[in-house]
This record gives sequence, C-alpha cells and structure tokens, in this order.
Amino acid sequence: MTQPKVIDGTFGVRLTVPDGWRQVQDEVLAAVWRAPDGALVLVSHLPEQVIVDPALLDDYRLDLRLIAAARGGGLLACELHPTLGVVGITKEPATDGPGLVVVGRALVPTSQGHLAVSVVATGGAEALARDAGRDPASGADPYGFQPEPAAARAGFAPAAWPERLLLALPTDAPEHDAASPDHPLSRVRAALEALRVGARRLEPEPVAPSRRVVLDALAFDLPPGFLAADQGRLKHGQLFRRVTFEKRVTFLTVCRQPEHPEAGRSVEAAGRLVQQHVAWAQARLLQGPRLEATTLGGKAGVFAEHEAAIGGPVGGPVGGHETYSASFLLPWEDHALEVTCFGERDDWARARRNLDAVVGSARSATKPSMVPDTTRIAGEVTPAGRRRIYRILCHLAHCDGEVDPREREALEAQRQQLLLDQAEAAALEAEGARGEKLDLSKNPAEQRLLLDAMLEVVAADGCLDHNEQRRVMEIAQLAGIPRQAVSERLLDLLAGGGAPPPPAP
Repeated sequence: MTQPKVIDGTFGVRLTVPDGWRQVQDEVLAAVWRAPDGALVLVSHLPEQVIVDPALLDDYRLDLRLIAAARGGGLLACELHPTLGVVGITKEPATDGPGLVVVGRALVPTSQGHLAVSVVATGGAEALARDAGRDPASGADPYGFQPEPAAARAGFAPAAWPERLLLALPTDAPEHDAASPDHPLSRVRAALEALRVGARRLEPEPVAPSRRVVLDALAFDLPPGFLAADQGRLKHGQLFRRVTFEKRVTFLTVCRQPEHPEAGRSVEAAGRLVQQHVAWAQARLLQGPRLEATTLGGKAGVFAEHEAAIGGPVGGPVGGHETYSASFLLPWEDHALEVTCFGERDDWARARRNLDAVVGSARSATKPSMVPDTTRIAGEVTPAGRRRIYRILCHLAHCDGEVDPREREALEAQRQQLLLDQAEAAALEAEGARGEKLDLSKNPAEQRLLLDAMLEVVAADGCLDHNEQRRVMEIAQLAGIPRQAVSERLLDLLAGGGAPPPPAP
C-alpha cells in the first residue's frame, strides 16, 4: 500500500505507523489512522515554519495550557523529542456527559514547514475511575504554573482563566498506564510512543535564524520562536509571526510611523492611529482601545490595548475571530516607532511580555547605544567609552604631525557616529593631539568599535605608513585587542581590501 505523502519522507521526516493502524483518510497533505484501541491519529503538513528549541519549551507549554483551558482542561506533559520535535498531552472534560478527552500533539519541524500530529482518545464515565478517591481540587500543573490574575484596568478586563480546570492528578503519571491500558491517556501515550519509535529524520532539522533583526537604521531582538512572515515586509517595517499547536498564530509588527510623528508622545494621537488600524482591518472592537502614557522596556511612550473581532460581518453585532492586541508607540528620531503584538484573546499576558522585550531591545543600527557610564556593561559602548574612542582617533590622526583633509573628513564622520557635539569634540581632539588622557577600556564592544574606527581614520588618506601601523598595534595591544585580529585587518587594508565595514552597534 502506498504510504501517504505526509509520512513517506517527502518533507524530510519518515513516520512508520504500526501494521495494526487502519488508514481512514488520505488527502494531499493530511492522513488519518485509527488504532486498534480506537485512538485517532492525524498527521498533516503545514507550510509555516516552527522552531524547536529548549528556550521555547515554556512557551509551548503555555500554548497547550491555553488551548486546554479554553475547554476546561489542563496540561499533563510537554517535552522535546529529537525526532518528533515538541510533544505534549492535554486532557479535558467530555462535552457529552461524564468522561475524558485526552489529546496528544507534536510539532515536527521540516525544511518546508512542519508536520502537525494529533492523537485523540476519549472515554466515558469509566475513564474517571482511574482517579477514584482523588480530590480534583488537589490537582496542579505538573510544571508548577499559576495563571496570572486578569486585573481590570480603566474598565478593560482581560480574558480570565476558568475558575475550575481539569488539571493533572497523581494517577495521570505514566506508571499507571499498565494497570489501565484502555484509559484514554494510556492509549494516547501508546500511540505517541509508536510514532516516536517509527520516526526517522531524513534531513537536518532547520536551524533557527538569528534573533537580531535590522530594519533600515533600526535594530532589535525578536522574542524566541518568531520568524519573518512571507510577504510580511510593510511600508516602513516588518511583520513576524509565531505558529504553534492547532494553528494558533501570534503576530508581531515593528514599523516606523513617519505620518504619525506625535503618536509616541500623545495619547490622543496614538488613539487615532489605533482606530485607523482597526478600521483598516475591518474589525469590530470588543473592548478598548485603552491607552496609557507609560514606560515599557525602559523607554517612554504610549501603551495601547484592545480586543476586536476580525472576519465577521462588517458592522455586525456577532461573528469573527476574537483577538487581543497590545501596542507601544515611542518617539524615534523624527517619527514614531510602533511595536504591536496580537493574537488569541486569552494570550494577553504573553503579548505584553513580548512587547516589553522588543521595545527594550530596540536600538539604532548605526549609532552607539546610549547606556549608563559603566564598563561592566560588556555589550554596549558607554558615553565615556565614546569619548575615549574619539580622543584616541584624534591622537592617531595627529601622530604624523598633520591631519590630512581626508582624515579630517573621517574624524567628522566618527564624531557624528559617536554622538559628540562640536565643542566636546574639539576639546577631546586637543587632548588627543597632546597625548593626554588616552585611557582605554577592556569592554569588548568598545574594543571592537575602537579597532574599526582606528582603521577607518588611519586609512582615510589612502596611505598607511609604518608609524601609523605601529601606533594602531600599540593602542590595540593596550586595549586588549588580540594582535592577530589587528594584523589581519591591517594586511587586508594593505592588500587593497578597502576600509573596514561600519562598526556594529
């Protein structure tokens, strides 16, 4: 019998199902089997890429908690597997009387998207006998999770967790499966184990790209799991998304708003922009927008949140997919920068955390970061560090007795990049020309910026004489920059490799 495309290795993963499983459906990108014990197994291929990484495990567990809580259930397990990716199990109360529904899920990354695996088993009142004598109220999340309280603010009430959830009990542990093999949980575990045994990866698992993103002159860090969406380039920014179980998607947009420069300073201007977004999406507001001038990620701006129904009849009272959206707008150069995270209505707490992380990481991709003046911050260049660098650059430019016009142009470019005003730069140049205050830092970020800047200045006149080479080597050695790194850059310049690239922020 021909194997369905979703398991035959077409997508880089081969799944060998047990002989006793009966195939009941085969479509182009999906197939369904029924195990002898009645469990249903669905495997489908979806084009969206997913990332499987230990850093994402808590996020995937929260995804399953939210899915289960929406049906009055809870999370039983969620772990990583070398071939099946991330594997989790939830349980929920039956909808047609006393009983249980247990669902096992797996997200299997492939080079062309991912395989979504679902295993479903149900049981009536007899399935509850396994928990006989156990007080359901004593159950708890196996990972110690406690839902965040959904406190209302300014009349905006976020979605709350149900008061009672079907949580994990001691009898849900795997060691109880042998005594009750017909239990829905035992059957789901058995099916997942069969898939684990029969899984073989035919190509390497996709490697997650760098989380550092540069959009024009803006740099920021993506929260784990987010990837740039296909066709997601916006007029002044980019759309990102994170796909998880049951096709739940969280979107993230980062974009400049040059047409709304006051939105980062004015609650009223931010409100008008949010209303414009809602109208553009043809959405129906359910709550909000609630707006607040506040600080997020260490930056001042305007926070906005709202709930809306998307996809229902325009202007209709019902219908549509209910969503939650959180945005932060902050002043950025001569315009406003807008960061928005939106997705399922019950995922408001994580949306706010994602927003805080992105806003906190936002920085210029062309200018040194403005941070407190301490060299203990190893990844940033402090204001004092910028002054140290410029003083040394001036010393280098003056060390051959005169400053060539092209060196003067290079110094001016460095002054602007280092965010120094004319008066301060003149004072630092005078100190550098006299060889005063040439103190150095062991900060790696300052060392890298210093080396790049030194080479740009000394090579600006098209001539790199022996005296300039010697001074670069001496200063680099004092700063703790490896001699080999300096030698390689000098050789590259001498061989005609051109000036070094602009330094990273």
